[in-house]
Amino acid sequence: MSVATQIDLTRMNLVDPDSYVERIPFEWFDELRRDAPVIWHPEPEPNQGFWAVTRYDDLVAVHMDWQTYSSEKGAVALEELDEEQLGIRKSMLETDPPRHRELRNICNKRFSARGVGAYEDFIRDVARQVLDRALEQEEFDFVLQIAKELPIRFLCAIFTVPQEDAPMLIRWGDAMIGNQDPEFTSAVVDKVDTEEFRNLPFRSPIALEMFEYAHRQRDLRLEEPQDDVITALTVAQREGTLTEHDYDNYFGLLMIAGNETTRHTISHGMQALIEHPDQMQMLRDDPSLTTNAVDEILRWATPVMHFRRTASRDTELRGQTIREGDKVVTWYISANRDEAAFEDPYRFDIQRKGAGEHVTFGPGGPHFCLGAPREARDKGPAPGAAPPPEVDRADGAGGAHALELRERHQAHAGSRRAHLGDERGTQLLGRGTRVDARGDAGRPPSGVPSPRVRSTCAHRDGRRRSEHIHRRGPRGRRPRRIGRDG
Repeated sequence: MSVATQIDLTRMNLVDPDSYVERIPFEWFDELRRDAPVIWHPEPEPNQGFWAVTRYDDLVAVHMDWQTYSSEKGAVALEELDEEQLGIRKSMLETDPPRHRELRNICNKRFSARGVGAYEDFIRDVARQVLDRALEQEEFDFVLQIAKELPIRFLCAIFTVPQEDAPMLIRWGDAMIGNQDPEFTSAVVDKVDTEEFRNLPFRSPIALEMFEYAHRQRDLRLEEPQDDVITALTVAQREGTLTEHDYDNYFGLLMIAGNETTRHTISHGMQALIEHPDQMQMLRDDPSLTTNAVDEILRWATPVMHFRRTASRDTELRGQTIREGDKVVTWYISANRDEAAFEDPYRFDIQRKGAGEHVTFGPGGPHFCLGAPREARDKGPAPGAAPPPEVDRADGAGGAHALELRERHQAHAGSRRAHLGDERGTQLLGRGTRVDARGDAGRPPSGVPSPRVRSTCAHRDGRRRSEHIHRRGPRGRRPRRIGRDG
């Protein structure tokens, strides 16, 4: 009997949404990495189960070997789609080379450091506006007014769509990935019959509104081309590289993935600094640590907890025989806290050596995140970049549904304005800002609820059920799902 078969999985249900409502069960992943790094995990019917891969090195091996572990054969979520659904709902995420390279090349240059750099002045102006508007208030919600605003404003610029459309794009994204939450959608997948929407992303009728918007934008580009992402997609469709479904799914992927995970990473980053005031002070004293701090935040946050691959041939991993067609699920949340890859992984350390080796964007290979600001993060902040906020940690019970910030009426260079560095290392808030928040410390003891909420997204229609686990930002209410490995 292999070591893996000796683990009692009846007490470790990695696909049950309730396992993640109060906190991440880190102790489960610790045990799996130690005793059963590759183990067969059963699932409720009609799903067939999957191989859970929890070690860093094994995750890297799986994602680098796309010939053996396919994104295209069975998609990247746990939901087991039929051939019709696979064909209609397929986005760039659900492709292997050479098709994957062909799709990436459509927008690659626009998400490069040079491409993003073209928007730098605009991004700084928007950031100042967002921060100044928030700082005018005595108290405000960091997630709603900053973390939620900045990514979508930048995405509107990349798309060259009106900034006034940002709230609508956010609403559509929330409705699709929040498809179990009646606050966001009337088509709650585990409450009503969504069979008529089975071929739409997330089984969400809101996708139809998004597609209609994407088509209107395409028509505008046909009349007057722009140097933007939508024009690139429009040209690719006109040249035959994209079908109508491809165009729709590509637009939706960029709109959602380019916004949601960035929002949650910003929120987790602020929360981590609040919970670790020594690290906050260190960053205030030495803004040159910003680049490494960003990498540590990305490791710590891990907004996407897992991705799925499907074995395209028989293979072996850690002594386990994996058959062609088996689902293989790699757990990012476990790999980013693997003791073999990161010393003292449950310590938040902005000076951590090797922080940039996180797998939050994927470990490399063809599916490395299209939006990863890799080159930009390699450059340190400009001299004189504003320090991060001075923080106080507030007492409070219950979950961290928001990060509430209070303005201290203290002078900072004669102004209450949010200060931004001239070139790199932009800080979210200037000195003189007090942050009140609730949160945990990254690895709560077993049995102790964590205020930070993470959970799974379960799709049920009476016949099908799928879960794709996603780590949410502090304001999350119900399970959400998003893909991020490009």
